[in-house]
Amino acid sequence: MNTIVAIRGDFDAGFPDLKALPRDVDRVPGRELADLVARWLRQGDLVVEGPEYAEPFFILRHGGGREQIEVLCSIYDPQAGVWVVEATGRRGLLSRLLGRGQPPALSGVLAALHEGLGREPRVREMRWFARLPADPFGPVAFGSGPFPG
Repeated sequence: MNTIVAIRGDFDAGFPDLKALPRDVDRVPGRELADLVARWLRQGDLVVEGPEYAEPFFILRHGGGREQIEVLCSIYDPQAGVWVVEATGRRGLLSRLLGRGQPPALSGVLAALHEGLGREPRVREMRWFARLPADPFGPVAFGSGPFPG
């Protein structure tokens, strides 16, 4: 399963003037994309908390306990307008030791994310990965969606 998507898109990639900002304000770009991702997940009937700013990410959360999914949104290459969104399932120690896979809710989050990105006119290109390569838009193998096939 591909849980990371690299996006070439027309979102605000400008960094604020840090000297003029109070400490409790976003210090990296990405709020605009994170707000969109939250909307897409909610349109997919998912209950989502956030986005919460935690430099260098904006974090969204779905579910709780052993079924919690975190979605991290961040700028990857400001000059090229490359963004990364990664969905990860939080598993407890026992689940990891027993070799259990990702929480079932992860599939719904990835499907809603993929659908939202596909409809967004500011997304010019997207590539899906299980592990993010150093140059996601270079000559590397990638998926066209989160699921094989």
